[in-house]
Amino acid sequence: MTSAMAIDLAQRRLNDFQKQCGEYGEAALHLAYHAALPVALNAELLHLLRINFFLDPPEILPYTVEFEFLLSPLCREIDEGLYEIEPEIRDLLLVGLTQTYDTQRTRDIAILLWQYIDHCFPWADRVELERAQQLTALNFLNPEKAQQWLATVGTEVSRGQAATREWFVAMRQNVQNQAQLLQGSILTEVQQQLYDWLFDYIKQNRHPPSIRQMMRAMGLNSPAPIQNRLEHLRLKGYIEWTEGKARSIRLTCVDPLESEHEESFKESQHPTKTPKATIRDQIFISYSHQDKAWLTKLQTMLKPLIRDKVISVWDDTHIKVGAKWRKDIENALASAKVAVFLVSPDFLASDFIAENELPSLLDAEQQGLTVVWVLLSSCLYKYSKIVEYQAAHDLSQPLDSLSPAEQNKVLEEICRRIQQAV
Repeated sequence: MTSAMAIDLAQRRLNDFQKQCGEYGEAALHLAYHAALPVALNAELLHLLRINFFLDPPEILPYTVEFEFLLSPLCREIDEGLYEIEPEIRDLLLVGLTQTYDTQRTRDIAILLWQYIDHCFPWADRVELERAQQLTALNFLNPEKAQQWLATVGTEVSRGQAATREWFVAMRQNVQNQAQLLQGSILTEVQQQLYDWLFDYIKQNRHPPSIRQMMRAMGLNSPAPIQNRLEHLRLKGYIEWTEGKARSIRLTCVDPLESEHEESFKESQHPTKTPKATIRDQIFISYSHQDKAWLTKLQTMLKPLIRDKVISVWDDTHIKVGAKWRKDIENALASAKVAVFLVSPDFLASDFIAENELPSLLDAEQQGLTVVWVLLSSCLYKYSKIVEYQAAHDLSQPLDSLSPAEQNKVLEEICRRIQQAV
């Protein structure tokens, strides 16, 4: 089976699994992303992944999904109670993990794996498997130490000590694959060359090129290298296409027909056209992913207003898999009527929030945006621009210092202020 066929088969199996899980399909696929990090897993580890990451909104999964996953074609039982994900499927799942979640989520999964091994000793009688799982977790937590450990093991193997040579070769390849998948969007020189050419071609001609045109542009006499590069571009999330349909390549990371240059061209063709005004009608919640529990509490308190369509709330959990997440965030920022900041040390430490969300929202206050912010825990908020805006509660009492009942009172007041501002 060719590489292209193997990838297509793996993708079809993922699609079938998502459909099989019905209403839980998307979240079930996300659970599979998490399950792909270990080199192998058992029912207990899969259960820990679910209860640690899929018990709170917006991704809630019932325990039955665990059985559906282990019994699906995504997994194969390699020993009693021990399961392995097919390599091609695992690669796609790891790419999905890095594209859907931030690096902290990957680290959280690795920490859970390490702690599970360290406290539960599930593979104490399988030394090579135990070391493989530890090395995998370490590679996501501290790649440099993982390489040092692997080098030490390599020395032992060359002396005929410790692990077998087969284990060492397999783990070295696994670590290298993980490094490549973690880089995710990084392209090789020839992949970048083809991608840049595709961008320019689609922008100028307004339709995708043929394989033959790509061959000529890249100076190749065979379609095989082009097909290989296209497969890698698709695997890394840069392009997609419709199976069985010629000239159906689409660029997913950026649309050349919507670039700044293209917009300038459109404006030059319609110089008298009046830009459509942006309507600010929704609530934008800005938070650190480390404070997701607080986001969930606020979402729960706002639920009656959302259900009755009194307000429309947006946060980054609304971004769908495969979506242009940066564009989604920019659109949500432009439509915000009320900005809610959940302020904590992690919030202030986030470069993305400081450089992308805060400036847009604070500048928009002059256009009628209402800023509401909550102090989740003690932090250096006085050294940020947020200090210029009135907080929604008494700053001498961060929310994490209050009892659950007092927290609910503060959250209720925040929701009232939000409702009044819309």
